[in-house]
Amino acid sequence: MSKSIHLNLYQRAIVLIAAPLAFGLILATVLLFLNQFYQQKVQEEVRTQEQIFHANNFYVECTGIISSRIGARVFSDERGFYQERAQKEDMEADYKVLQTMTSPTEFALVQKIFDAAKRVIMYSDAFVTVPGPTHSSIERIQALKSNFDIVKGVVEPLDELSASFRAFRNQERFVSGETAQEVEDFNALINMTLLSALAISILLTLLLYFYFMRNIYTGMNSLIQNAQRFQSGQGLMPAMSGNDEIAQVDSAFHKMASDLEAANKFKQEMLSMVSHDLRTPLNAVTGYLSLVAEGPYGKNAPAVIKDKAALYEEQLFNVVKLINSVLDSEKIEAGAMELGKRSIYVETIVEKAIEELQELADKLQVSIAFTPTELEVEADPHRIGQAMKAFLETAICSTPAGKQVNIELRPIETNIKFFVAIPKLIATSSLDSIFERYAESRSSSDIRVPMDQSLALAAAIVKLHGGEVGTSTEVEETKLWFSLPLPPQS
Repeated sequence: MSKSIHLNLYQRAIVLIAAPLAFGLILATVLLFLNQFYQQKVQEEVRTQEQIFHANNFYVECTGIISSRIGARVFSDERGFYQERAQKEDMEADYKVLQTMTSPTEFALVQKIFDAAKRVIMYSDAFVTVPGPTHSSIERIQALKSNFDIVKGVVEPLDELSASFRAFRNQERFVSGETAQEVEDFNALINMTLLSALAISILLTLLLYFYFMRNIYTGMNSLIQNAQRFQSGQGLMPAMSGNDEIAQVDSAFHKMASDLEAANKFKQEMLSMVSHDLRTPLNAVTGYLSLVAEGPYGKNAPAVIKDKAALYEEQLFNVVKLINSVLDSEKIEAGAMELGKRSIYVETIVEKAIEELQELADKLQVSIAFTPTELEVEADPHRIGQAMKAFLETAICSTPAGKQVNIELRPIETNIKFFVAIPKLIATSSLDSIFERYAESRSSSDIRVPMDQSLALAAAIVKLHGGEVGTSTEVEETKLWFSLPLPPQS
């Protein structure tokens, strides 16, 4: 069973560079070897041609010496003596050159040529001068006969000289006829090999690149999908195999998701405990304080006790609201909050929020203005009512005494926007984080965010409905707004 080879990104980069480089080095080595081989053949050819050149000269000079001797001795031509001397010097020079550039076997043939030439020259030393017209015919005939006998003696060494020369030339013919064509074929082979090597190297690089990039793309795509699945609360895909950096990140991501799931489970269990073990007794205490402040237990209680009971009741009520807001926020984050959507008139939501907060507005000497409208939305009445109440409460608490909060509903394209206007200009820096959890700890004197986390919960509820939240500033006015999708037109 074959095992997969897992490389990290650094190793893949090395392979991507090293594979074409190794291929190039191998190709260069092969071409260098072939080049040296054919260079050697060319050098052998050049050496052979030089040998033959000097051997030709050697042969020509040997035969030339005989001709010069005949001219000098037989016909009394003085130029023959000078030619003979020069030819002997050239012959000895070629002999020395051939001695240095031939192998022992080749030089043995050269030595035979040289020995035969010396015998020819030795015989030619016996040539006599043919007498002129002043001598008798007998003397002339005797001189000619003597020279003729010498020529007959020269024939044998001349034949040996020619045979040795032919043997020397023939044994050197093993390269001269084919080398030029072989070199031409070799050049064509190099050109074809270089083009093929370039194409193969490019193809190899592309194959490695796409192979490695496919693995990297697959790994990155798996990470992205896991991140999206984790964000939407779905289960993660199985962990990647291998030991490269992407697989390590994926493994760390799975571990992080597992740790977060365990932490979230622990948090849910703790919140459930808070809901049961803290909210229930707080409700009981709140009810008892209510009885002290306004019920039968407080009939005979002093006014100070009643006032204190009412204050503590309000504070405990705010604590219970905070706990409820936190629990609801956690439900939304965990995807456990279910919405009971139905078609409702938005003016009903706004009027109910105004009614519940009218007492607070009167206490802070703030008035509320709202023009009813017959627009409808598909929403959960209770949850959107929570959101509207949180927006309006924030506006009331942030409005100076004697001023008026304006509520405006405005359809914009496929949405309806709820504007709650605060009659003063609030710095942008104070508005940046008002929809975040625990924003009340960062609230300024310009804007008062409810301490019960209701505004952050409102933003989460609106987004759960597919809407948006935001703020805008105009001259002497700051608007808090949220939007909800309008029902599709039938």
